[in-house]
Amino acid sequence: MKDISEWLGHADIGTTMNIYAHLDIGYKRKLANSLTGTLN
Repeated sequence: MKDISEWLGHADIGTTMNIYAHLDIGYKRKLANSLTGTLN
């Protein structure tokens, strides 16, 4: 999560957690798959 926080430009991991912690697992998988395609 720390790497994602840095990649998104958040000042601290708390910001990232507050935004993304509430997402359900299906959405998290979809998001991860889209990021994987973007980063490759």
